[in-house]
Amino acid sequence: MPIKRILAIAAAITVAGAVAACGESEWNGTLYPDREDLQVGQSLGMFATLDACRAAAEAAVAQLRAAAGGEFAAGGPLPGWECSADCRTDADGDLVCRRVESGVPDRPLN
Repeated sequence: MPIKRILAIAAAITVAGAVAACGESEWNGTLYPDREDLQVGQSLGMFATLDACRAAAEAAVAQLRAAAGGEFAAGGPLPGWECSADCRTDADGDLVCRRVESGVPDRPLN
Protein backbone atom coordinates (compact mmCIF):
# COMPACT_ATOMS: atom_id res chain seq x y z
CA MET A 1 0.00 0.00 0.00
CA PRO A 2 1.47 3.38 -1.00
CA ILE A 3 2.49 5.72 1.83
CA LYS A 4 0.18 8.50 0.55
CA ARG A 5 -2.82 6.17 0.83
CA ILE A 6 -1.82 5.15 4.38
CA LEU A 7 -1.44 8.81 5.38
CA ALA A 8 -4.83 9.68 3.83
CA ILE A 9 -6.51 6.85 5.76
CA ALA A 10 -4.80 7.90 9.00
CA ALA A 11 -5.89 11.52 8.47
CA ALA A 12 -9.48 10.46 7.79
CA ILE A 13 -9.54 8.37 10.96
CA THR A 14 -8.12 11.27 12.98
CA VAL A 15 -10.70 13.71 11.60
CA ALA A 16 -13.55 11.25 12.21
CA GLY A 17 -12.39 10.77 15.79
CA ALA A 18 -12.18 14.51 16.39
CA VAL A 19 -15.66 15.08 14.96
CA ALA A 20 -17.09 12.28 17.12
CA ALA A 21 -15.41 13.69 20.23
CA CYS A 22 -16.93 17.10 19.59
CA GLY A 23 -20.38 15.53 19.62
CA GLU A 24 -19.95 13.91 23.04
CA SER A 25 -21.69 15.46 26.03
CA GLU A 26 -20.42 16.01 29.52
CA TRP A 27 -22.72 14.53 32.15
CA ASN A 28 -23.58 16.41 35.33
CA GLY A 29 -24.32 14.19 38.35
CA THR A 30 -26.61 15.24 41.22
CA LEU A 31 -27.49 13.31 44.37
CA TYR A 32 -30.75 14.04 46.19
CA PRO A 33 -30.73 12.77 49.82
CA ASP A 34 -34.55 12.82 49.63
CA ARG A 35 -35.84 12.16 46.12
CA GLU A 36 -39.09 13.95 47.01
CA ASP A 37 -37.20 17.23 47.69
CA LEU A 38 -35.35 18.21 44.53
CA GLN A 39 -34.48 21.60 46.02
CA VAL A 40 -31.79 19.91 48.14
CA GLY A 41 -29.22 18.35 45.84
CA GLN A 42 -25.51 17.65 46.07
CA SER A 43 -23.37 17.96 42.96
CA LEU A 44 -21.38 14.84 42.14
CA GLY A 45 -19.37 16.64 39.46
CA MET A 46 -18.99 16.42 35.70
CA PHE A 47 -18.30 13.15 33.90
CA ALA A 48 -17.18 12.27 30.39
CA THR A 49 -19.71 9.45 30.03
CA LEU A 50 -23.12 8.48 31.32
CA ASP A 51 -21.65 5.25 32.70
CA ALA A 52 -19.10 7.20 34.79
CA CYS A 53 -21.83 9.50 36.09
CA ARG A 54 -24.11 6.57 36.91
CA ALA A 55 -21.29 4.76 38.75
CA ALA A 56 -20.51 7.85 40.85
CA ALA A 57 -24.21 8.31 41.67
CA GLU A 58 -24.63 4.69 42.71
CA ALA A 59 -21.48 4.90 44.86
CA ALA A 60 -22.87 8.02 46.58
CA VAL A 61 -26.16 6.19 47.27
CA ALA A 62 -24.14 3.27 48.68
CA GLN A 63 -22.40 5.70 51.05
CA LEU A 64 -25.77 7.03 52.22
CA ARG A 65 -26.98 3.46 52.71
CA ALA A 66 -23.91 2.62 54.80
CA ALA A 67 -24.40 5.76 56.90
CA ALA A 68 -28.02 4.64 57.48
CA GLY A 69 -26.82 1.34 58.93
CA GLY A 70 -26.98 -0.70 55.75
CA GLU A 71 -30.61 -0.17 54.73
CA PHE A 72 -32.90 2.78 54.20
CA ALA A 73 -35.71 2.84 56.75
CA ALA A 74 -39.13 1.81 55.51
CA GLY A 75 -41.31 4.90 55.29
CA GLY A 76 -38.29 7.22 55.51
CA PRO A 77 -36.79 9.41 52.81
CA LEU A 78 -35.28 7.58 49.90
CA PRO A 79 -32.38 9.15 48.00
CA GLY A 80 -32.31 9.59 44.26
CA TRP A 81 -29.88 10.76 41.62
CA GLU A 82 -29.80 12.32 38.19
CA CYS A 83 -27.26 12.38 35.43
CA SER A 84 -27.99 15.07 32.85
CA ALA A 85 -26.40 16.36 29.67
CA ASP A 86 -27.02 19.00 27.02
CA CYS A 87 -28.28 21.47 29.62
CA ARG A 88 -29.07 25.15 29.47
CA THR A 89 -30.62 27.68 31.83
CA ASP A 90 -34.04 28.93 30.74
CA ALA A 91 -35.48 32.45 31.19
CA ASP A 92 -36.73 31.58 34.71
CA GLY A 93 -33.27 30.45 35.78
CA ASP A 94 -34.21 26.75 35.78
CA LEU A 95 -31.82 24.17 34.40
CA VAL A 96 -33.35 22.42 31.38
CA CYS A 97 -31.59 19.33 30.02
CA ARG A 98 -32.25 17.41 26.82
CA ARG A 99 -30.86 14.16 28.23
CA VAL A 100 -31.60 12.97 31.78
CA GLU A 101 -31.27 9.62 33.49
CA SER A 102 -32.40 9.19 37.07
CA GLY A 103 -32.39 6.39 39.58
CA VAL A 104 -33.40 5.40 43.09
CA PRO A 105 -32.22 2.52 45.26
CA ASP A 106 -34.41 -0.41 46.17
CA ARG A 107 -36.72 0.22 49.12
CA PRO A 108 -36.68 -2.35 51.95
CA LEU A 109 -39.61 -4.74 51.92
CA ASN A 110 -40.37 -4.56 55.67
